[in-house]
Amino acid sequence: MKILTYISTFVAISLFSCSSKPDIKLIGIYIEPYYNSSPFKINVGSYSEALKTADEKTILDVAQKIKSNIDKVDLITMYMLSTRLYDLNKKDEAVYWFYTASFRRNVFKQIALDSAHGTETGELIQALDSYKTLLGEYVNGYALGQIDKNIENCKAVIADNSNMKSLSMAYPTLKFDETKLPEAVKNAVKDREEFIKYMDDNRAEIKAKRTENGIDGKY
Repeated sequence: MKILTYISTFVAISLFSCSSKPDIKLIGIYIEPYYNSSPFKINVGSYSEALKTADEKTILDVAQKIKSNIDKVDLITMYMLSTRLYDLNKKDEAVYWFYTASFRRNVFKQIALDSAHGTETGELIQALDSYKTLLGEYVNGYALGQIDKNIENCKAVIADNSNMKSLSMAYPTLKFDETKLPEAVKNAVKDREEFIKYMDDNRAEIKAKRTENGIDGKY
């Protein structure tokens, strides 16, 4: 079935309840059919109900379960986990999962077959690209204000994902050229290493730009 992806971002972060817990701030985005912040909905399969909770411990437990089975977990779910961690003010953890999903998205796009527009794979890539863009405003907005911590997070992502075994386990109905996986992972590692070097070499410039654009403290 063709996946229809609708995307929206709001000027402000909206406040409303997503459980019996007190209200929390939700990033105001939607990517149908997977996520909508208002009315609140999550549709990512077996992790959906747990990710809907506003309980920090439950979300962190989900993160550990996903990490222990990471090659079997789809990338939308990882972006969703990052979203919910950010919502609950676990922002360093949100950064880690955003970069983990983006690392694997990079690999996905290099080895996916039948990815033309309108195909199942093509529609999924569109959704992943959209989610990365929308969530990235918030996650990167926070992360680049914490450069030392962000470098640690990027190094952790490299260490934890350099031994990717397969994408077919997470996407059994899609086709991949798994012979390209080692090179794709190598390219994704290089991308993160270049990002680390950029941050380390341009600290003053990054800080000045954030101050100029009023980003410090916004995210």
